[in-house]
Amino acid sequence: MPENSRVKKRKFYSRFYKVKPYGYDFQSSGTLQFQPVTGVQFTDLNIDEYSAIPEANGLVWEYSTDGGMTWDAIVPAEEERLPNVAAQVLVRVRFSSSLNNDTPALNFKDVNMIGYLNKTSGIYMTRENELTQGVESTKVYTQMDIPSGTTLQWFTTNNGGQTWEPMTIESTRPIDEDWTEYTLTRTFTDPTGNKVRYKAQMTGSVLTYPRIHTLGATLS
Repeated sequence: MPENSRVKKRKFYSRFYKVKPYGYDFQSSGTLQFQPVTGVQFTDLNIDEYSAIPEANGLVWEYSTDGGMTWDAIVPAEEERLPNVAAQVLVRVRFSSSLNNDTPALNFKDVNMIGYLNKTSGIYMTRENELTQGVESTKVYTQMDIPSGTTLQWFTTNNGGQTWEPMTIESTRPIDEDWTEYTLTRTFTDPTGNKVRYKAQMTGSVLTYPRIHTLGATLS
């Protein structure tokens, strides 16, 4: 090596920190029960939650309307129809795992229970469809479920809602055990109107009510 060459030596330092490892041995099952909700009435129930469920793990949600004597399963984000009007509701979640080193996780601070109490009457109304010429008549095709003891009556207008005219059932066709297709017609009193809307007036009870599945219409 040349005389003026030098080799630099570098020192490397390492720092060691104290580490306290923790280990968990999970039980195969457990239950988390929430405080009861009282003082309000429900006919339908929904659960909004945030959880992580690894493979070989499970979370089962359940609710009770009799103080915890009996429990029924409920799927989060799917509306559950209660058998009766409930004045109190208990909710719990059951954890399960086939592994002792893994577990489902639930953010218990991000759990919301949503309850519904249906009114006994209501109105569904479509948006207005304005045309460039008058509308003499219209025909509606709709799939509906109208249980016994409930009513659903369709009305239409061609003057933007200033007057409403009742529609007449022309024919029906069963779709399945829940839905029936109805064809309804109406010839307007004034054929010069060009602002068309439809509305359905519904009556029922807090537990039983009519439903509208699909809706289409033609104009002439």
